[in-house]
Order: sequence, then structure tokens, then C-alpha cells
Amino acid sequence: MEPAEIAQLIQELEDRVERLRALYEQYFMGIERIEPLVLRKEIDRRLWLLRREQIRNTGVRFKLQTTIQRYNTYQQYWQRIVREIESGTYQRDLGRAAQRFGELATTALGRRRQKMFEKGLAKRAERDARRSSVPSPNGAEGSASGSRPAADDTDSFDVALDDADMFAEPPPPPRSSWTCCPISSSR
Repeated sequence: MEPAEIAQLIQELEDRVERLRALYEQYFMGIERIEPLVLRKEIDRRLWLLRREQIRNTGVRFKLQTTIQRYNTYQQYWQRIVREIESGTYQRDLGRAAQRFGELATTALGRRRQKMFEKGLAKRAERDARRSSVPSPNGAEGSASGSRPAADDTDSFDVALDDADMFAEPPPPPRSSWTCCPISSSR
């Protein structure tokens, strides 16, 4: 292939990668219903062809390499987000579900993570309270002297969670006298 032809193909590849990025963002927002796999496969084919070419111009070769690196970064990001969507932990979907169906719409994994987070906060508050009540070596109370007491050997940052907690009934959502966005049940 001619160097000008290769440069043109690389420019087209960059445009297609940006178009694919836009399509994936639309897919993640819920505008597109299916993942843009056809365009992704086409870009993979073009990359495979361009990688096999011997490019002597360093500027053109650099442009190809940066396009390949950007595409690989996007692929890792897309793969992570699709995995989150499939497992039910994608933040945008969880927010939409909570807004539409209430807090009971979260998945078992989401409830488990929330309970682990709450237990961790409780354990941290308990540990901080214990540290502030321990007298310091100079006779003053814990944090009043400005020096921090040494941590006990019993301090642990691990949070244990029983699987039974995951299947327990969640508390009812708080009732309020008004709603921000009324949701019609006709959908």
C-alpha cells in the first residue's frame, strides 16, 4: 500500500473509533437497545489489516499506535461497564430502578454491599469512640492532647457479613408527603 493510502485508512479508523465510542455511550445511557458489536467487529478487522502493514513513516506509525492504544483502553472500559450491567451493579441502572420502583428494586448484591458499608461505618464509629476514651500517656484524654493513642491489637478493619443478612427483608422506604417526580403506573 502507498503511504498516503495508509494515512487515509488510519484517519478513517480514528473516525470509526470515535463513532463507536459515541454509540457505546448511547448504549450505556439506554438510548441504544443493543451493543454496537457490528461496528466493533469491523474496527477489529481494519486494525488487524493495518497491523500487518509495514509502515516506514514514523509519524503515521505513531498515529496508528496511539489509535490502537486508545481503542484498547475503550475496549477495557466497555467490557467493565457491560459486565456491571449484566451483574446488576451498574450505577446508572441502579439509580433508574430505585427512582422507578423504590429502594426495594436493588439486587441482592447491592443490598449486601450496602449492609457491608453500614457495618463498616458502625465499626469505624465504635473504634473512634474507643480511641477517644483511652487516656494518653501524659494523662490527658485521647484526642484532647493532640496526640493519637496507639492502636490496639484487637483493632480490625474486616467486616463480616452473614449470608442470612442478604435475604432479610429490607426496611420499608421512608414515606414523604411529597414526591419530586411522580411516576405514572401506566408504563
